Amino acid sequence: MDRYSNLYKGVERDDVQYEITKLALNYHLVSKFTSLVAVDISPTRPAGEELVSKPVVKKIKAPQTATNSTLWMIVGLILMFVAFVFRRRQAM
Repeated sequence: MDRYSNLYKGVERDDVQYEITKLALNYHLVSKFTSLVAVDISPTRPAGEELVSKPVVKKIKAPQTATNSTLWMIVGLILMFVAFVFRRRQAM
């Protein structure tokens, strides 16, 4: 990869890329030009067993994890109003 990075000409760079790709494929390596794909070949159920589908009986509601933004918006508006009132009193 260092040799590839240091080359600027297209033909030489293509040759080095080909060598890197060939080496990676021969030895099952991940490189800049190749990737790794994992394939699970183990069966999940015996071949003679039939697939049975069932509906989900009860769905569990996900817990609420967000903050109470409505409350904070109201608090912020009240504080802005109080600041506005105090600012007007100072101006008078």
